[in-house]
Amino acid sequence: MIPNDRNLPNLAHDLVRIHKVITRGLSVGVTRGREFLGDGFPSQDLKRGFADYIRSLVSVVAAHHLGEDTIAFPALKERLPDAPYRRLAADHKKIEAALNPLRESTPEISGANPLAGLGVVVAGLRKILAIWPSHIGLEESSFGSKSIAGVMTPEEQANVSVLMARHSQEHAGPPFLVLPFVLFNLAGADRDAMAATMPAPVRELVQKEWKDQWSLMKPDEAFFPGLGPILSSATTPVYRFFTALIKSASKPYAVVSGPGLPSTMARLDNVSVWNSTMDEEPSTL
Repeated sequence: MIPNDRNLPNLAHDLVRIHKVITRGLSVGVTRGREFLGDGFPSQDLKRGFADYIRSLVSVVAAHHLGEDTIAFPALKERLPDAPYRRLAADHKKIEAALNPLRESTPEISGANPLAGLGVVVAGLRKILAIWPSHIGLEESSFGSKSIAGVMTPEEQANVSVLMARHSQEHAGPPFLVLPFVLFNLAGADRDAMAATMPAPVRELVQKEWKDQWSLMKPDEAFFPGLGPILSSATTPVYRFFTALIKSASKPYAVVSGPGLPSTMARLDNVSVWNSTMDEEPSTL
């Protein structure tokens, strides 16, 4: 019998959760990037914060796919040999090719000629968005909870998840930007679940020693109810960058389209929390 306990390790849920982070990051990157191309950056802090945001997004996407290719997919292929591994790996290569120009151009955003780098970044993100919805739709339908639970024990799923987390920590960076980026692009139970995977000393680093390094991406606590228990310093002054990103993204998935999107969007139900919160906030910072 397949276990039906939400407290058991669930590799499928772990994959969906990081997909939510990346989906929102891509959408926010394109939405705000287009605005900055048209209107420029209203402040140096916003310019630096956006560069950090894109830098974190690129790092998370690359590390996630590398972890799938080297850890998750080999483990799953032994048990689910008929899944579309070649198609998924081919998508990863296309996305990686789109990431390379972003790596080179993101530093320009915080430099003397930000619009030059910004144009490359927006174009690259749009290329990824052309692939992303169908990619995660195929992946999540191929590796659903029931399918994985039918061939892997909870202990085996936990082992794969732990190995992928370690792999991501080794290949994604810098951690003082990436970890807050992952947390702040989730909401509610998803963010709580992600934070629970981080040891207490790491959460301590995020809220204290690393705070000055990620502060330009710090959201207003009002946009993420429950942030306080994870980052106890959430009552400190609001930093403008992430607040502006969230306010601007009242429909953060509107730019995402393609095969597989309806099922993917149905699982991204926390967007309704963000929308209702943003509608209640003033439109200016």
